[in-house]
Amino acid sequence: MLTKTTALVIRKTPYTDNSAVVQLFTREAGLLPFLVQGLHGKKTQSGKAVFFQPGNVLEIVFNRKPGALQRIKEVQSLSSWGYIPSPAHDQVRWFFLEILQHCLIQEQIEEPLFDTSKNIFEQINKTHPYINNLVITSVFQLSDSLGFALEINQHANTGLDLQIGSAAVSQSLPATTLTPQEIQLLNTILASPDTAIGNAQLRKDLFQKLTNFLCLHALHGKPLQTLEIIKQL
Repeated sequence: MLTKTTALVIRKTPYTDNSAVVQLFTREAGLLPFLVQGLHGKKTQSGKAVFFQPGNVLEIVFNRKPGALQRIKEVQSLSSWGYIPSPAHDQVRWFFLEILQHCLIQEQIEEPLFDTSKNIFEQINKTHPYINNLVITSVFQLSDSLGFALEINQHANTGLDLQIGSAAVSQSLPATTLTPQEIQLLNTILASPDTAIGNAQLRKDLFQKLTNFLCLHALHGKPLQTLEIIKQL
């Protein structure tokens, strides 16, 4: 079946001397493997390898074959990176790619997750000027898209215990509880993502707690190797 869809490049693995298997997260069909020729070696096709950098957003046309390696008939770039050097954005890009590599399942359609992920990578690829805000809002939005929404506004005055998903009590652990101050900061960042807000330590604590929640519930406790680098931003 001929399919036209938007896709996010997740991973690229060498296959032969001049080809690679590229994992694409597509809106119409979920995560699929594609065999792409001419990406490296002597037969590299000029400009083609640029399309398939992990983190790029593409529009593709392909003949869908369930359970098989797919082949792309047409491709164009919707959002790419690499033209403006930005180490911070590169680190954030690999952080969110690692999250998706942990949670995506082959051929499982995840339209809300795709839409959220596409928006995140489009902003990263455009070198969003407030990257520290972006990592916080993106982790929060990914939790929602993966089915683990945080009802922060219901507990703005008491704090939110992330382990039980309800108002904080005296037995709640500080490391897994969003304080009223952190909830207020999160709401402010969500409302004004293009403004520098909050002190550095409060932002780091908020990011750490949101990421721990995402790893525990959506990634089943899988550790993120890129997390320590992101915490230094």
